[in-house]
Amino acid sequence: MSYKYRHVISSISFVSCLLSTSLFLIAERAPAQQQKLNTTTVTSDKFVEGGKLITTSDAKLKIHSEMWTDKNGKPIEIHEIEYDERGNVKTETWEIETVVCHRSGHPENNWDGKSYYFECGDSSGSPTPHTWGYIARTIDELEQELTKRIKDPSTLEYSKHLASTPSGKTPKTETPSTPDPKKTNGDSSLPEPSSSATVVDAKVPGYSATITTPAGLNTIVMTAPSKDVLEVYLPRVVVAGETFTGSIKIKTSYHHLISDSDFAKLTLQIGDQTVSLQDGLFTVKLGQESLNHLRLFDNQGRPLTGVDFSTTPAAPPPTQINIPTSSMFGQLLEITAPCTGTLGAGDFIKIGGKDMPVIAASNGTVVVRNDYDQAGLTEIDTKLCGVTAKKPLRVLTLNLSADSLNLLKGQSTTVHIVVAGLEKLRAPAHMKIVVTGTVSMRGAAEVEIQTSDVSGNGTYTTTRALHAVEAGGFGVNVTVNVDKEP
Repeated sequence: MSYKYRHVISSISFVSCLLSTSLFLIAERAPAQQQKLNTTTVTSDKFVEGGKLITTSDAKLKIHSEMWTDKNGKPIEIHEIEYDERGNVKTETWEIETVVCHRSGHPENNWDGKSYYFECGDSSGSPTPHTWGYIARTIDELEQELTKRIKDPSTLEYSKHLASTPSGKTPKTETPSTPDPKKTNGDSSLPEPSSSATVVDAKVPGYSATITTPAGLNTIVMTAPSKDVLEVYLPRVVVAGETFTGSIKIKTSYHHLISDSDFAKLTLQIGDQTVSLQDGLFTVKLGQESLNHLRLFDNQGRPLTGVDFSTTPAAPPPTQINIPTSSMFGQLLEITAPCTGTLGAGDFIKIGGKDMPVIAASNGTVVVRNDYDQAGLTEIDTKLCGVTAKKPLRVLTLNLSADSLNLLKGQSTTVHIVVAGLEKLRAPAHMKIVVTGTVSMRGAAEVEIQTSDVSGNGTYTTTRALHAVEAGGFGVNVTVNVDKEP
C-alpha cells in the first residue's frame, strides 16, 4: 500500500488537551473529504517515555485518527478510522512502524462487526474474515514486539527513537505540546498555579495515569491496556469537607463503543465515594482529610492506577461573579462565583445566547468550555447560585494553514496564522507559537499584538517559516491571550 501525508487543522479540542489551534501531519491511505476535526495531544508512554498521543475526532467525538510519537515528534504508530455515511466504521488502518494492517467490514454482515476482512503486511492474496478478538490480539502483539525492538540498543528502532542525537548528547525532553494555560484572571503576566495532584504507581501492567493542568482544572488521563482513555476533570482547587462537581469523558480506541470499553467493567472511587463511569457531570463530597485518593479498581477490587490530590482549608466563596474579558473558542473559561461546588437547576452560563457546557465547579469557581465560535465582541450572561451577571466578552478564533504539507529533510514551508475577534482592542494581545517535532522555525515565538497591528475586520495575520531538519512528524500550536480590558 502507498501512503502519503495530509494535514489536519483544528480550532478546538476537548477539555484536557490542546486549548489552541494546531497543525500537524499524519499518514493516510488516500485523500479524504475535508471536515472540521478537533485535535487533542496527551502524554503517552505506550512505546517510549515522554512520548505523545495525538488524536483527531469530529464534532460527535468519533475518533478519526491516532498517532503515537516519540518525545522528538517522530511517528511510531498511526491508527486511522473511516466512517460510512451512517456513521458506522467502514475501514481501519494501523501503520505500526513499517507494518501496515487493514480491516474492513464483512459485506455479508452489512458492517455489523461480527466478522471483518483483515490483512497485515504486503500480502497480495485475498484478506481473510476474522473476529474482532483476533484482530485486537494481532495489533497488540505487533505493538508489544515493536516496543521490545525500540528498547533494544541493537535495533534500528532504538537508534531512531531512543538513541542519542548526532552530537552524542542525549536529547532533551521537549516542551509538552499542550501550551501554557490561558491566564484566566485576565492578566497574562500572572502565572497559573501548579497542580495539587500526583500520580501513584500503576498496580497492574498496562494501566497508567497522567495529569494535565488546563485553566482551573486537574485533568486525570487514565489509559487501559486496550488504549481506551478515561479523562476525569477535577477542579484545580477543592476544599476539605465540601462538595465539588467534576466530569468524565471516555474515549475508546478499538471498540468504538463506550459500552464495550475496558472502563465499562471497572469502578472509579474518589475519596470514599464511587463515581459512575459514564460521560457527564458527577458530584463528590470530600471528608476532612488534607490528602484524597482517586483510584480505578477492577471487578475484584484491585487498584489499577490513580492519583492523590490535596485539599485546601475552607474559605468563604466570593459574593460576586467575576468573568474574564476575553476567551478563545474551544478554551476553558474560569469564572469566580458565590457557589460552594454544586450548581442549581436554573443556573447557566451563556455566551452570545448559547449555553456553555460546565466542566467542573468548586468553592467559588466554575469552569466551562467556550463553544461559541463567532469571533468578535458579544455578551456573556450568567446565573450562578442565585447571583446574575451580564458582561461584554471578546471571543477569539484561530486559523492555521501551510503552503506545503509534505516535507522532506531540507525542505521548507510557510505557516499562515490568522487571529480573529480583535476589533476595538483596548489592551495588548499576546500570541505564543510552539513548534514540536522535526522542524525549526524562523521568526519570533512570542508576539505582542497592539491595536495598530489589527486590520479593519478585526484580524491579525502573520506567517512563520518552517524548515525540516529531518524526516518525521511535526506540530505547530498557537495560543492567544488578551490582557484584561477596561
